[in-house]
Amino acid sequence: MTNKDKLLVDFIIEGTKNGTLRWEPTASEDELLATLRGSHAITIRRFQDFPDRLKLRNSNGQEVLELDGNDDQRINTIYRLAQRNAFDVDKTIDEILGPDRPITDDDIPF
Repeated sequence: MTNKDKLLVDFIIEGTKNGTLRWEPTASEDELLATLRGSHAITIRRFQDFPDRLKLRNSNGQEVLELDGNDDQRINTIYRLAQRNAFDVDKTIDEILGPDRPITDDDIPF
């Protein structure tokens, strides 16, 4: 795994956490897709008995990079983050909790 690969993983994690990278489900049940810079795509796929796998495709749809959880343990975290992002899990939880939920110390970031 190169330094650039690590920077890409950092970029994906940060973008997924802050919402600038939006994930979508694919036809495969355990796979999610996000578009990067309009023409490149990444997929993250979860496997039951193997590490999660991240693939990068260029603007021609060619697979140019494949990383898995053995390359970087953070790959295994990306699927869970991407799933929350793709299915708006936090929004769903907010709808369930409702607007009258009291604010706690945990809600304040400082």
